[in-house]
Amino acid sequence: MNLAELNSVIKEETSAEEPSVIIASRPCVLLKGRAAISEPVEVDKESCINCGICLNLGCPAISRQGDKAQVTAIQCNGCGLCLQVCNKKALKKRGEGNA
Repeated sequence: MNLAELNSVIKEETSAEEPSVIIASRPCVLLKGRAAISEPVEVDKESCINCGICLNLGCPAISRQGDKAQVTAIQCNGCGLCLQVCNKKALKKRGEGNA
């Protein structure tokens, strides 16, 4: 999923004068019973600057522990949205970094 493209489409369609419909190519990854897309995400504590951008996604797997983000692996389905918003690249797929 491309988060920037999704945001662009939502802004365009909600500002249209006429009714419009946005059709997603697949069901929401947060729906109950959906299998994991890929490996869960982990936080590289050295890279995390506690900006909170990842928390704004509303993902139930992401929380704050002290002054760093934390991802609860059992709740993370690996959708990758948080990877797209983290400017410091502190979020990484499990096994892809210093997490």
